[in-house]
Amino acid sequence: MLTEPIYYTIQLIAFLIITYIISGQIDKAIFQKAQSPYWPLFIGFVKIWLAVFLMTMLLEFTNRIAFNSDWNWDAMSLFLGLLQWCITLPAFLAIGATQGFFYAWFIGKELTAQKR
Repeated sequence: MLTEPIYYTIQLIAFLIITYIISGQIDKAIFQKAQSPYWPLFIGFVKIWLAVFLMTMLLEFTNRIAFNSDWNWDAMSLFLGLLQWCITLPAFLAIGATQGFFYAWFIGKELTAQKR
């Protein structure tokens, strides 16, 4: 059960806006600039995953500061927060690169076949 529906609604809306903007950049690169579809799709998905990572981390940070009054700023919590960023960022980038590779491969092949 979601205990903070406003927090999750803000995350969902921000995710949709980010995806809409980056998808528009992919579309523009492929169809208006007539680039090969492989590279813009790959970079686009990596950008989406990086944006999701930054958005969730920054919203969590804002949520803790604004709504959790007993959140302490000691050295250990700062270290653990930075460690969390350092561990999860490569994981998000790896997931984004993997998804981007497979989407770019299959969608790129289909778009290339349709252009012929």
